[in-house]
Amino acid sequence: MSMHTLADVLKSVMRTRQWSQARLGQEFGVSQEWVSKVTRGKLDPGIGKISRLLDHVGWEVRIVPKGEETDPVKRRQFLTVAASVAFVPSASANPYRDPAYVHTLAKTLNEGLYDHGGIPILPTAIRHVRHLESALTGDDRHLQAAASDLAFWAAWIARDAGRFDTAEHLGRLALALAERAGDQEAQSAACSALSKISANRHRLDQAVMYAQRGIAFQEITDERRAWLYVRLGDALARVGGQEYSAHDALARAQGFAENLPNVVDTADLIMSAGGALSKLRAYEDAYSSLGEAVRLSGDRSPLLRADTLCFQAVTALHAADPLFAADRMFGLARVTPLISSSRLDKKLNELLAISARWTAVPEIRSAREQLHTIRQPITPDA
Repeated sequence: MSMHTLADVLKSVMRTRQWSQARLGQEFGVSQEWVSKVTRGKLDPGIGKISRLLDHVGWEVRIVPKGEETDPVKRRQFLTVAASVAFVPSASANPYRDPAYVHTLAKTLNEGLYDHGGIPILPTAIRHVRHLESALTGDDRHLQAAASDLAFWAAWIARDAGRFDTAEHLGRLALALAERAGDQEAQSAACSALSKISANRHRLDQAVMYAQRGIAFQEITDERRAWLYVRLGDALARVGGQEYSAHDALARAQGFAENLPNVVDTADLIMSAGGALSKLRAYEDAYSSLGEAVRLSGDRSPLLRADTLCFQAVTALHAADPLFAADRMFGLARVTPLISSSRLDKKLNELLAISARWTAVPEIRSAREQLHTIRQPITPDA
């Protein structure tokens, strides 16, 4: 069986599995509105993205000459003739045994986190991880490395959803899988996640330990090393008497970050460094880093933009600059409804508490009113 329109294949998946548009969107890590637009032909997500999403539900995309789908000789010549796209069920009996497929799942979780926040995609992330827990006792190192990548992003999603117990469990699973795979890059990534999760839980000695453990690996990329120094600097910034060491770690991080290829990752890293600098009361340096993060991220990631605006507003209030803080708070009120993040909701509550002493400033008062209307109640960790 094959189909030739994306709308038909999505409808077929929903019909055969008895899924609603909302359920299919949950499986894909996208909104119900996105599914509706695609099935009505109102949105073209692009061949690359739809290939990744269809992998989740056991379908694949093939490009073949029109009218010649079954001729293997003519198929090899398709580049010289008009080609068409066919959607067919995948032949793989268990796609969770395919490392390339698992890496694709991890990438999709990453994109879903930055686009929507962790709350709506956490159930999907946990379901994927459950399919892969058995890899820990297997012998396929490639699959173990891919499973570690997926558990790593699932840990970040759980953290963003405010599920810190779950996040720590997933981070430790990612580390165990990476150790089984003998993959230093994956081990260092898991250490980075565990360091941040530990800092969120105010376990600062543990946060420092994980960051230092990750830095000790020799065979890791500059990007990963930069993140580990950010984690170390952030943890040390919260520990009294470690200001010099924290500054040194953050300077090292930004040095490694200068040549990173991915703009969003660079913006995220610089934003995190700026937040740590704000904790150190290095407000001028924090302003500079956070402003650069805003410039780099643009409109690429609603979650990243909201995080950066929140850090900017808090930094401005600590630096006694209420007008700039109000400007950032107005921007935050516009972007926050686009995402669903327990972690961001908590940061909004903290921002509202800090800004309470500035309510005599009309701009702050107005900005606080807007934020009050859009904030969500925080779900306790479970």
